[in-house]
Amino acid sequence: MPGKREDYLTWNEFFMGMSLLASNRSKDPKTQVGAAIIKDNHVLSVGYNGTPKGMSDDEMPWDSIGEETNDLLKIKNSFVIHAEANALNNLPIGTDLTGASMYVTLSPCPECAKRIAQTGIKTVYYLRDYKKTDQFLLTKAIFKYANITLTKLEVPDLQRKLYELADSLNDLKKANYSKIRKK
Repeated sequence: MPGKREDYLTWNEFFMGMSLLASNRSKDPKTQVGAAIIKDNHVLSVGYNGTPKGMSDDEMPWDSIGEETNDLLKIKNSFVIHAEANALNNLPIGTDLTGASMYVTLSPCPECAKRIAQTGIKTVYYLRDYKKTDQFLLTKAIFKYANITLTKLEVPDLQRKLYELADSLNDLKKANYSKIRKK
């Protein structure tokens, strides 16, 4: 009998994969971000960037044409809640996050960094750097002062593994659909 399978997902790959999956719920055409909050290898919450409850995604200024004129009513970021904030908002009230980790597909902005620092989360893993360098430096400073470890994950095989998983799920879906059609 052969030994255990060797190409399984690591915990970091698994939780970042969840964040990537959550990011696919975002309606934002430019930037899809997902986040997952983990403690003791248990998922506490997930979130993605999107509009607040009760607001129609169809009415949002996704093209952000107001950026040139500073018209806040025509800038998507005036309305969108970041994935990290949504993951925190989705937690049950009173959840203890002491020592927890957050996995996010894009490094947090300074506002999210402050919210994370307030919670007891001690490690933030991310895939891509925040595009505004000065903001990213501020995030790093906030985490440094709050004793939060910020770690960029290098997971080159994660995308391939997730595509393989998606292919397997599609094959399973097709097989089940074929069985249903035959009945």
